[in-house]
Amino acid sequence: MKPLHLQPHCIEDPIVLDGIRGINSVKEIKKFKGYVGGGMAVQGYLPKEEYRDTIDLDFTLLWNGRWTNFKDVMEPLVDSLKKEGYHFEYQKKGMTYEVTLSKPEGSLLLQHPRKSPGNYERNKSCLEREISNSRVLTKGGVSYSALSPEDLALHKLCRSLTFKDRYSLSFPNHCDMASLKKSADALRAELKDRWPSVEIQDVARFRLINDLLDVRCLATHAGFNKSYFEESSVDWECERANSTDFSRLLDRLEIDLSK
Repeated sequence: MKPLHLQPHCIEDPIVLDGIRGINSVKEIKKFKGYVGGGMAVQGYLPKEEYRDTIDLDFTLLWNGRWTNFKDVMEPLVDSLKKEGYHFEYQKKGMTYEVTLSKPEGSLLLQHPRKSPGNYERNKSCLEREISNSRVLTKGGVSYSALSPEDLALHKLCRSLTFKDRYSLSFPNHCDMASLKKSADALRAELKDRWPSVEIQDVARFRLINDLLDVRCLATHAGFNKSYFEESSVDWECERANSTDFSRLLDRLEIDLSK
């Protein structure tokens, strides 16, 4: 679970739109290509009634991710938002570099994946493919590049398969939209009541269910291009995930790529 002191937001909240504007400034001034990903990117493809609040805004730049350069990279974001009264806090986590935007009325966590130079070079072609296939979306009058529905789904399907094996989880018996929403809401309430005694396996199950729900929502409201989905899936094949695993999970979610 993410820290409870951070307030959840949806894509059209002013602080999120400010964060996206800041990321756009980084891309424009520092000349980086990139996209918004994660839950906020999913929301970009959905109608308002399907939004699921989250505390973070994930973004990825075509950048080697050295911590010593992170503050320098983020300078345009800080310059564009400090006049709005925001304060900024930087952190280096296990898998991410983070900057928290905050002012009296709210806060938002911005996260960029952390990669070693070697890892960056190994995955650069995949990242370039994702960037070239990203979509330009507009919410609240702000336009931005978002990870494609296909790539978002593959990120989430691969994590679901990984979490299932790593934490000895099982997929829900019912994976229709209504059942997944009901399971996600019930588990969210349960974990909030049990905090801070929640165990990592509980968190993994929560993320698994929400990832499956996100994939189902994307299929319903955005749809998937079968050819690009199959092309992209090759980059995700590993010992825990392959094309057969993806197909089986899509079948469980009642998603037919041919339609």
